Amino acid sequence: MRQRVRESRTLSRWAFPAVGAIGVWIIGVAVFAASGRTGIFGVGYSDLSSALSSGIGWKLAGLLAVGKLLAAVFSYGTGGCGGIFSPTLFIGGMAGFLTSGLLGLWLPLTPSDRLILAATGMSCCFGVVVRAPVTAVLMVFEMTHQFAMIPALLLGTLISQSIARLALHESFDDGVLRQDGREPHRITAPRNMAVWRSVPVSALGSGSPVFLTDLAPAALREHLKRFHYRCFPVMLSGRIVGVTTRTAMESALAQNVEPTMETPVIVEAGQTIGDVEPLLIQSDAGVFLVRDTPDGPVNRLFTLHDLIRAQADVFE
Repeated sequence: MRQRVRESRTLSRWAFPAVGAIGVWIIGVAVFAASGRTGIFGVGYSDLSSALSSGIGWKLAGLLAVGKLLAAVFSYGTGGCGGIFSPTLFIGGMAGFLTSGLLGLWLPLTPSDRLILAATGMSCCFGVVVRAPVTAVLMVFEMTHQFAMIPALLLGTLISQSIARLALHESFDDGVLRQDGREPHRITAPRNMAVWRSVPVSALGSGSPVFLTDLAPAALREHLKRFHYRCFPVMLSGRIVGVTTRTAMESALAQNVEPTMETPVIVEAGQTIGDVEPLLIQSDAGVFLVRDTPDGPVNRLFTLHDLIRAQADVFE
């Protein structure tokens, strides 16, 4: 939804959060009318705390979980305020109560069993979204201070992480960064310079470079609006002809001319950082295109900023 909103031309960007707020209000009012609960609005801690301390019916828990999920999608997807921390805990907790209620139709679950399932749901939901399983377990334990819950939290988090990694290969935050045209920083730098200089260049930068294949003003505007990259490799008729910068594209649009381009610096994936160090001075734009073979297509790029940022990790 967030990606579609960003690319939509039906409304101004400032109007979408208002639309999302109306959607959240409709969902919240509908849930309040049906249940008398206000957990859809705000962080929902009041309803969640009440459920953890006194229990809650599984049908009501399911209603609150679905309502909160829809409200979070509307709010975050349209660019409204708020994040994902509180909604994931709320949704996970209510999903746990829903699961315990359904299992209770066939199994004799005690109130403690239902509480453990709710806490496990909170840990699982938060953990799979942020891909921080240990943090999720410790956080829920700090909220409950119940050592007896730790085995269930660990087991549930392990299973949920396995399923999440099979379904999606990146976390929620990494996906948002990619939607914004920014590549997540993934490299873990070695702890000494000798090993660092032997790292292959394929470990740096983006594995999905965005090419500029048309120098028409409309194409330039589309790339500037959709992507936040500083540099773009230019490919015309299937051949890399240069690298242009964001500043050059903006200047070209202002003057109604084609953007200026710099000579591309192309390296091979098997080369190490030590091998390409002499090439750093050849790229005024500070961008390097990477291909697997000498005659193969460019399938990766990295910038001088990527290199400096990763190298800084060596000294930290």
